[in-house]
Amino acid sequence: MDRTGNMTPDRYPRVLIVGQIFESMTGGGITLTQLFKGWPPDRIALLTGSASLPRNEVCGNYYRIGSAEIGWIWPLSYVRRRTDDKSGAVQVEIGSPPETSPAWQRRTESGVRGRVQSLLRWLGIRELFLRYHSSPLLRDWVRAFRPDIVYTQLSDLNIMRLVGEVLEEMPAPLVLHFMDDWPATMYRQGVFSAVVRSTANRHLVRLVRAAAVCMGISELMCKAYSERYRKEFHPFQNTLEWASWEPRARREWSPGSPFVVLYRGRIGAAASHGVKDVADAVRALYSSGRNVQFAVFTPDRIEAANLGLVEEAPVTMLSAVPYAELPAALSAADVLVLPLDFDLRSAAFARYSMPTKVPEYMASGVPVLVYAPPGHAVSLYAKEKGWGYVVSRRSIQELQGAILRLMDDEALRASLGKTAKALARENHDARLVRGRFQQLLASASGE
Repeated sequence: MDRTGNMTPDRYPRVLIVGQIFESMTGGGITLTQLFKGWPPDRIALLTGSASLPRNEVCGNYYRIGSAEIGWIWPLSYVRRRTDDKSGAVQVEIGSPPETSPAWQRRTESGVRGRVQSLLRWLGIRELFLRYHSSPLLRDWVRAFRPDIVYTQLSDLNIMRLVGEVLEEMPAPLVLHFMDDWPATMYRQGVFSAVVRSTANRHLVRLVRAAAVCMGISELMCKAYSERYRKEFHPFQNTLEWASWEPRARREWSPGSPFVVLYRGRIGAAASHGVKDVADAVRALYSSGRNVQFAVFTPDRIEAANLGLVEEAPVTMLSAVPYAELPAALSAADVLVLPLDFDLRSAAFARYSMPTKVPEYMASGVPVLVYAPPGHAVSLYAKEKGWGYVVSRRSIQELQGAILRLMDDEALRASLGKTAKALARENHDARLVRGRFQQLLASASGE
């Protein structure tokens, strides 16, 4: 440790990350980037099947999973894979532009292999026949790196298998980090999906039992998972640089004209129909004569269009905001909305999740409207700590009422905004959270 309480460079364990990459488009990628920011780059390596390696400030040592690690098992092994999906180590200059995706990963499947894959997906058994495995090339790369820790957010059966094989070849303490309750919803599609689900659950339980450290994205998840797996779980979610957000945060809460309700994020799993409900509520208020606008910052324009979110008053569709511009963009709004879906499958998937945007919303000082089922981690956090106005029943009428109250009650907006800012500084400042994260990994590695 140095005099500031941070670890000195030589004390950071060498971490092999499997699966999730450093990027700014998904919650897992953003959280990964923020937690490992400042880690010595020569002490991080990443094993991934990602097509491209996005720009980042954390890691430049990658191994891309390809034909040497992916293959069919009998009786489908005769379906030969293309030879241009090359495996191997990739060095990317820190902070350089993203590497172009290889052509093989941009092409759609066709011919015999495409028809076989479609059939296996329909049956729900693709992962029983198309598998990841450790290759000699990969094993050499892992040995050369000499990891002190293997960290993974997991995601599917093939990543579980690959993590298991890597640990067999190069034993190291395992750190698991869960972003959503995907174990409760995985492999539910397909006639024979229960077979894959059972296999995946066995692999998952084996990895949890073997892990040196288990982490969850929220305190509610950690409590639930500790009971489910009989193992201690530590809460770690997204962080932010408070010093970068504080100067741009709201300090007064007079209403804008128009009054802007803003959503920023993806439109997809567990967050699609909730966004549409907010749009419908704002449209109803606009039609009744209220000067209100719904601004949607998202990269998912096609998904938004499929939901009927089109560029017409009072809905404005905008491209995703670069992260450096995010504090100013959020603080310019009058209300930030955090909508989740209420259907059973989405609720099961996201119930323990803490969306990546939560610390960012809180740090902006803008009042937050949480639209989510009552048992969700984010609903409970907002209610218990008083940083968000919660609508916990799917109802466009209740949404309209909540937006109206926030429009007309400046004291409420100020109270929510001030509380949120204080909690963001207390609970989500990267300087504090990263320190705890670093110490936990160092302790797991024996440092």
